[in-house]
Amino acid sequence: RGAGGAPTSSAVVADLIDVALGKAEKRFRALSIYGPNLRQAKLRKMGDIESSYYLRCMAADQPGVLGQVAGILGAHRISILSVIQKERASKGKGPVPVVFMTHPAREGDLQKALTRLKRLPVIKGRGIYIRAES
Repeated sequence: RGAGGAPTSSAVVADLIDVALGKAEKRFRALSIYGPNLRQAKLRKMGDIESSYYLRCMAADQPGVLGQVAGILGAHRISILSVIQKERASKGKGPVPVVFMTHPAREGDLQKALTRLKRLPVIKGRGIYIRAES
């Protein structure tokens, strides 16, 4: 059953405050359950993280657009797993949503590719990307 609701919640809040104030390392290092040989975790740079990605952008509905986008992704070592191009919601010449799923790629390469994609005149507005963890 533990100490009960109020004492337990008070201890949890105190631990969160220690983390926020930067005191957690001092407090938790002193606990013997972690042992004297507690190692510092190595952090990787975000640009080196590998993941698959979901990309969506609004693109002009004209010949060659997918080729331009695929060329930029390929130039940055990003392999395309699948592509879906949706129909226009209304008649006219507006942009259409294009969705890509990628094979695993480096975040840094993806960011460079996205910067180049934004400059394409056939890409309208701001696209989105989501890391797809497996």
